[in-house]
Order: sequence, then structure tokens, then C-alpha cells
Amino acid sequence: MQIGSFDDDRATAKSPRRVSVGVPEAVAPGIWRVALPVPFAPGSVNVYVLHGDEQWVLVDCGLGTRESDAALAAGLQALGITFGDLAALVLTHAHSDHIAPAGDIAAQMPPDAPVLVLDVEKERLLSFRQPGSLTDKAQLVKMQRLGGLSRDEAELGLRGMDLLTRLIRPPARERVHTVADGEVIALAGRAWQALWTPGHAPGHLCLVSENIIITGDHILPQISPNVSYRSPDQPDPIQDHLDGLARVAALELAEPLALPGHGDPFTRLAERIAELREGHERRSALALAALRAQNAPTTAITITEAIFQGRLRGPEDCWLALGETMAHLEHLRAHDMASRADRAGVAYYQAGGRKSDEFSDFAP
Repeated sequence: MQIGSFDDDRATAKSPRRVSVGVPEAVAPGIWRVALPVPFAPGSVNVYVLHGDEQWVLVDCGLGTRESDAALAAGLQALGITFGDLAALVLTHAHSDHIAPAGDIAAQMPPDAPVLVLDVEKERLLSFRQPGSLTDKAQLVKMQRLGGLSRDEAELGLRGMDLLTRLIRPPARERVHTVADGEVIALAGRAWQALWTPGHAPGHLCLVSENIIITGDHILPQISPNVSYRSPDQPDPIQDHLDGLARVAALELAEPLALPGHGDPFTRLAERIAELREGHERRSALALAALRAQNAPTTAITITEAIFQGRLRGPEDCWLALGETMAHLEHLRAHDMASRADRAGVAYYQAGGRKSDEFSDFAP
């Protein structure tokens, strides 16, 4: 369920090395990575423990399964601490594999210890309920139907995501504090700058301190982050992601150390940003070529099948791949390289931009 926009396009891409879950790994002075298990590719998610000035801070907290929670507790125990020692919990973005046990952890933290999120992500974090379900499920089903799936197909594809979302135990509203884009905050003896990097998630947060950047899922070393079209409120998530990459590149970090949400810490930050940019350009070009190969306006699911060609292993993969394909089609549309007409809740695309997204002689 970690389909990226162009995961399999490079035959030379290396797989991340196997890590021992629940075992702290020192990655920089006062910073440890603890890998936690997830039941989907790539198999683990990273959380980071920061220490300095007699403070302990946790960045992200895993999927909240029994196995994940046990590995997190073991990792903290190995460092000689518990949740009661945390001065703050920072969440990079409100996806289940990064935030699920946040409420349970907050309840064990000191009363004045905040849960920190980017200001634009706060309400999404708080929107999850228990017993949980996708709070925006109707909107997601609508987007999948817009892509050309039937209601049954759309709901089947969302089943796995719904099960993961049910694991989320959100913190109480009063425990959630926000940081603004560009704000500098003190965490465990270091000054960290908050950097808003939407695309993978509307309110994604990266943290930068000198040459160290916690990238969350914005920049991953081996796989491309899932960037999907989920709502008209975020009309061009591909451009959002590209703009976020440009913001990180503009930092021009000397001898950078990137700490990702999945995979190993890495130093080739500029090269990876260039690869991700080129990958998005390549995928958009493939989507445009697939559109041009059609004899009539066509649906996003048809373009998805043309692009992924046998790589989709089930309804969840189809759901993620369709969201990504729609993101690239909407990116083409935003750049006047494709146009769209909606009929009965389904979007039909064709190559070539128009001032109006109405096809005068079009009937599906």
C-alpha cells in the first residue's frame, strides 16, 4: 500500500536495508531513529527521539498496532525513558502510520508537554474519531468515482485505509499546539525551523536544524511519496509537492543529513530532490502520452491501467495509483496541457488545454 508515483521506474533503485524494530539507532548527536513495524510496504516507519538540555522529544509515533506500540515502548526503554519523560511529541503529518497512538502518548506525558503540528494540519488531526472511520470517506469515494470507479470498487479500495484509520487515537484538543511555517522552535537543545511542505499531505511538516532535516514523508530515499488528488481544495498536489521540494533545495544545506519517515537516513539530499522532480516530470509525460493514445475523452482509471500495467496487486493499490494518476492529470490540466469534462460524477480527460473544460460534442 505504499505505491509511489514512480517507484518501479528505475531498475537501479536500491531497497532499504533491514532494520531491527524497536532498537534505537544513533543517527546524529542527541538523535536516535527507532523503526516501528507496519503491515504494508516498505515494512517499517521511522520515529525519532531527540535529547538535549535535559529534554526528550519524540517525532512521530507509529501506526498504533500492538506490535508497533510494543516496539516504540522497547525503543524508549532502551534509552532509559518513558512517555512521562517527554517534553513534546511532534507529528509531521496526520497519516495513520505516523500519528495513531498520539492520544495515548499525550495522556502519559507531563500536563504541560504539547503535541505539536503545523497549524494547517491541526483540524485534520483532531477530526479522527474513536471508534474510528475515515472522517472524509464520502469525499474520498466521490473522488474515486470521479476517476471512473464504481461505488463498490471505490469503497473496496478504501477498506484497507479505513482499517488503518480506525487505529488512530487522537489527542485531546487542549493538548495540541501549532507551529507556523517558518517558525523556529526549541526542541531538546536545538533550534528547529518548521517548513511547510504539502503534496503528500496538505499540512506536512519538515523540521530543519543546521544541516539536519527531518523530512517525514516529503522526501524518501528509495520510494517516491504518494501524491494523490483527494479534494478540489488541493487542486494541484503535484505542484504543491514540487514547490515543497524547491523550498528544501533552496536551503542549500551543507553536508546535509536527511532523516526520512521511511527508509534509511541519507546525505544525497540535492540528488534525491532532483530525482523526485524528474520522476514527476516523467510520470506526467506518461499520462499525457496515454491521453494522446486515446481516440476519445477517457477516464483516469483507463490512464492508470495504461501507466501501471500489471503492477497493481489489489483494490488498495488501485485506489492509491488512481489518486496519483488523477494528480498528474490535474497537474497537466493546471498547465493547460489537458482538459476535462464531467458527466454524471465521472471526469473525462483529453490531451490539449482549453479555456473551457467543456467538450462541445462529447457524450460518454
